Amino acid sequence: MTCGPKNFDWIVPDKLFGLNMVEACREHDKLYARPGVLTKEQIDKKFYNTNKSNAKNWLQRLVAWIYYKAVCSFIGKRVYDNNR
Repeated sequence: MTCGPKNFDWIVPDKLFGLNMVEACREHDKLYARPGVLTKEQIDKKFYNTNKSNAKNWLQRLVAWIYYKAVCSFIGKRVYDNNR
């Protein structure tokens, strides 16, 4: 699995309601690991925009928004800070 912290695949699936987020998650993780390229906010917004553009219906857009809110939360900040 790609999305979410290790051992959390059961909470953070890579694909949900037909929305495949693998590539967006990989890019998000790569950017988190490269300090100074983009801000956390820019990286998180890019993640959301990628998932939203891949969404084919309202349910997939909702999934994209929920994942975006998760990476913007304290959880995402902790992962980002750990990569610094």
